[in-house]
Amino acid sequence: MVFRRLFASSLLSLALAGHALSVSAAEEAVLKLTAQQRQTAGVVIEEVRTAEQLNSTAQQGQLLPGRVVIPNERRDVILAGVSGRIESLLVNPGDAVRAGQPLVRLYSAELVSLQRAFLGARSSQELAHKRLLRDEALFADGIIAESRLQDSRDQSLQAAATEQEHRQLLQLAGLSAGDLAKLRSATDLTARVTLLAPRGGRVLEQPEAVGSQVETGAVLLQLAATDLLWLELQATREQLSRVTVGDSADVVGCPVKGRVIAAGGQLDAATQTAVVRVALTTAGNCLAPGQFVQASLLPSAAPAGSVVVSSEAVVQRGGQDYVFVAVEGGLRPVAVQVLRRQGGVTVLRSGVSAGTRVAGKGLAALKGSWMGLGAAAAGSP
Repeated sequence: MVFRRLFASSLLSLALAGHALSVSAAEEAVLKLTAQQRQTAGVVIEEVRTAEQLNSTAQQGQLLPGRVVIPNERRDVILAGVSGRIESLLVNPGDAVRAGQPLVRLYSAELVSLQRAFLGARSSQELAHKRLLRDEALFADGIIAESRLQDSRDQSLQAAATEQEHRQLLQLAGLSAGDLAKLRSATDLTARVTLLAPRGGRVLEQPEAVGSQVETGAVLLQLAATDLLWLELQATREQLSRVTVGDSADVVGCPVKGRVIAAGGQLDAATQTAVVRVALTTAGNCLAPGQFVQASLLPSAAPAGSVVVSSEAVVQRGGQDYVFVAVEGGLRPVAVQVLRRQGGVTVLRSGVSAGTRVAGKGLAALKGSWMGLGAAAAGSP
């Protein structure tokens, strides 16, 4: 049976190659074939539909399960910049916080040592700068050699770098620029530092308790900016074929809308599903990170004037998309502009109009013969 079909397709290819019409260079040649040849090759003719028909048949959408997640770029962790003991936790898990709000207060002996080292480095930097100014004046008067002036410059640069290093260590510990400006002498040293929220959001986790001893780099709180949430929905391969980036999403039981920003990728080995990611910029109060949800995905409406054909009806040649339009005596390849591919259908921006009859199946033999005709028309040997 398979041999018979392959043999019939080969005969059709030869017949099409032998019956090409001579046409002008501005249009493709008509592939002539009889109704019997068309039936033998399995060519099925379909009508081009309007995009409005596609939009009206897709209003139900498809329901996919998933959960609410927070994008990585919306997550923050509050780290201990110095070792010490948690003196106060000023927020609780689930609390909404604003940018700059106090979160945690640490008591740290290490912080005192860092401040003392900073004061020493700043004093050395000021002294080195004064020495440099004095040597520049002496060199201008011809009193000292240039080598001594260069030594003073090097010492000033090194002292400034050391002072900046200690400044950054204190900033990592949690002291602000205002705190450092107030730090003028040993009487200003403090053993306490209050850590602030880097931006607005919500407290997710609090791994440590009040009174806990923590080391430098320990996670004290996890925060999330909730101005953007994602839905990670699970779709089978068949469901995934009907999903396109840009599709809208309605969350069941929550009056918010999202948009598909990614679909596909690797299938999960256990569930044989892929992730469809939906972005929600207005989550409201009905969604929380980690919540299980169901969402209905609706294909985005195709623009007015666009038309729809089955995906099998579109073939490519030289990077250009074509359909085979039924004309008297055969089929003519016509260039089209694809807007998007959506499951088993393809939306076309231009090239053919609604109601045009095109080949929707059995295009393998047609394309092979057409490629041969194209080469001949171009004068290829």
